[in-house]
Amino acid sequence: MPELPEVETIRRGIERHLKGRTITRVEGEGGRLVRKNAQGMIDLHTHLTDAVVTGVERRGKFMWLLLEDSDLSLVIHLGMSGHVRVVDTSAEPLARHEHVRLALDSGKHASFIDPRMFGHLTISPLVEDPSGRLIPEGAVALAPDPLEDVPLDTWTKPLGKTRRFIKTALLDQAIVSGIGNIYADEALFRVGINGLERASSLPSETVTRVVEMSRDVMVEAVEVGGTSFDSLYLNTDGDPGYFARSLHVYGREGEPCLVCGALIVRENVNGRSHHYCPSCQPPPEES
Repeated sequence: MPELPEVETIRRGIERHLKGRTITRVEGEGGRLVRKNAQGMIDLHTHLTDAVVTGVERRGKFMWLLLEDSDLSLVIHLGMSGHVRVVDTSAEPLARHEHVRLALDSGKHASFIDPRMFGHLTISPLVEDPSGRLIPEGAVALAPDPLEDVPLDTWTKPLGKTRRFIKTALLDQAIVSGIGNIYADEALFRVGINGLERASSLPSETVTRVVEMSRDVMVEAVEVGGTSFDSLYLNTDGDPGYFARSLHVYGREGEPCLVCGALIVRENVNGRSHHYCPSCQPPPEES
């Protein structure tokens, strides 16, 4: 599944191509990828045709198009295998796995492509979150993500109170949104903390370092376009990301640690994989 850096890379690409542009035509119905909002609105054609895109925002793995003179937005969630491609407009019919196409007045079109169909598109009203930011109503339950400019204690306070494993807590979108397996494992490795440590048992300064490192890792990943393991994740121009070259633990089970040479371990933590170095990140005596 695309994680925050991949979604942010795609968001930037969409904004580069769509901001200030008019959607002249909507092709495709989207099928079950188009979800109802609380008001039951699902017709992309009605709400997007002739709409002017004024910006593209994101929280965690949710993106949304801001529309001129409208309190509605188009929410895009990529799911497991979704991506958005922007190319020159074509008269060709929608390709396999291409579910919705937005034709633009620039002579290009943006396509929502999803082979596994776990993503979704939603026309959603914008509402204020506790900080006063306007976000889609379906994203209100999401905590701010590490790339947002909010105080660190937005994340460190709830992390420091939970007795769950720190790896599990980092994946809780109500505590900190957008962090998935890849970047949680990499951040914990850099801090030298095993994911089976209880979050509430960690010193406050360590919890702060985990949050700061999560942000640093993600910023680095965005700079190189995110992490691509296969063709299911490509940016809006069809290019892969290159952060896989910088991974120290994720996906390296049985390989030597790049710091100490110990073999990387992969364990199941509450149904999710956790990769770590047993020497640089010794497991707690009791978990």
